[in-house]
Amino acid sequence: LFAAAHPEDVAGMVLVDTRSEKIDAATPPDEAEAFAATLKRQAVLLTLARKLGLVRLPGSILTDEPRLPPGFATEMTLLQTQPQSLQATTAEGLARSADDTALTGVLLGEIPLVVIAAGDSMASIPGWAAAQAELAALSREGRLVVAEGSSHAVQIEQPEIVIDAVLSVLDAVRTGE
Repeated sequence: LFAAAHPEDVAGMVLVDTRSEKIDAATPPDEAEAFAATLKRQAVLLTLARKLGLVRLPGSILTDEPRLPPGFATEMTLLQTQPQSLQATTAEGLARSADDTALTGVLLGEIPLVVIAAGDSMASIPGWAAAQAELAALSREGRLVVAEGSSHAVQIEQPEIVIDAVLSVLDAVRTGE
């Protein structure tokens, strides 16, 4: 949305296991309602856990990323459970359909674009592979990279893939190719 609204401020993009409005459009209404209810419930539970001082205990369990060092997982959990973080995450999840409408028909021209898709998402979410390919096609300079064996947190599990993508976009921007 930002790239479409402010093309003069975007030289290139790297999207990491990004959701697509195509997936949301294919989600049955009852699943979308269940997702919204789960988001709200999760925010209430995490707020309570934080107030009771319980978020320090599980660390990587709450971040759902067991590969993080325990101290880092705890810090990440503390950041994610701050009131403003929970409010922003919940609001973002609940506003997805409005974003989806705005995204319809957006094209990115020729800006360098790398879409990194988690292999686990590609294999387990119906329509994810096609949606990721469509995201890469938003730019005539787009390409899709699949992080095989990775879950949604590609930047943690396979950071070299993200680093390579960022460097390739930077190089394309600098050389104009």
